[in-house]
Amino acid sequence: MINGKLVPLEADFETLQDFFHEKGIHTEKPGFYDSPQFLSIERLNPEFLNWYARFVDTQPYTAEYFRRSRHVTTVIAQSLQELLFKDGRQGACVDLSSAFSRMLDQEGIWNYVARGALAIFFPNETGINSKHFWTIECKSNSQETTAPHAWLVAPPFLVVDLTIKQQPYPGRERLFLPDSILEEYGKECEIDVADLCEPLVVEDFAQRGVKKEDMIITIFPNLKKFFYLFPPKLIEKNRIKFKYIRTAIGATDQGLEGIENLKLNGMYPLEIYTSIIRPRIKNLKI
Repeated sequence: MINGKLVPLEADFETLQDFFHEKGIHTEKPGFYDSPQFLSIERLNPEFLNWYARFVDTQPYTAEYFRRSRHVTTVIAQSLQELLFKDGRQGACVDLSSAFSRMLDQEGIWNYVARGALAIFFPNETGINSKHFWTIECKSNSQETTAPHAWLVAPPFLVVDLTIKQQPYPGRERLFLPDSILEEYGKECEIDVADLCEPLVVEDFAQRGVKKEDMIITIFPNLKKFFYLFPPKLIEKNRIKFKYIRTAIGATDQGLEGIENLKLNGMYPLEIYTSIIRPRIKNLKI
């Protein structure tokens, strides 16, 4: 802490770096959220990963770094995508993103796992209604809050989503969706309550007298600053619009050697990395 206080989340990169260094947290390499000093603060402030994400977002990067990041991130993405499609697993966004993040850490690529809502808008001619991964849904006569989707932010990529096609869609959605999204460009956009909440939830708050324009701040009072610092991104691919809305920052507390909640074609992430991905990266001419 600086002067005995937690540095503001909106602080600039130099201030964030000074803060981490004052706490004995070395910031030279990605993944420093594993350090005992970082974890001790996180135990007091469970949202401390947000500060790590801001460090990644605000860090000044060189053209040379971006060049290497593009190559390495793409190689790992392609390798994991091949295995995911062969395996056929659906709904692996959290597990796959967490393992992918650890692999990028190993390669010195700054990144973090973003968790939140996703709205997908298909062209009218497809005849497919918009698809939503809502943060709040009605289940068993109660409202359940979740982080329904996960993806990576790995500069220069704003969104790295390998599981966009491998979700349990009810209809013909997969026919039109891209295999993955690795996108460097996106527009900041407004958040509509319908992007975050199932219609029944919106209706419930309306019946309580909450105006639509006040619903987001009413339902998510602690996310006002978060949405400002981590704004949603609107990305268009194959004429489909994807609205990615971050509501939390995530990370696995396991290194590659300890991740066992993801197994593709009989291989855990450590074996995938050492036997498939690492050799491909070694052969890269960057």
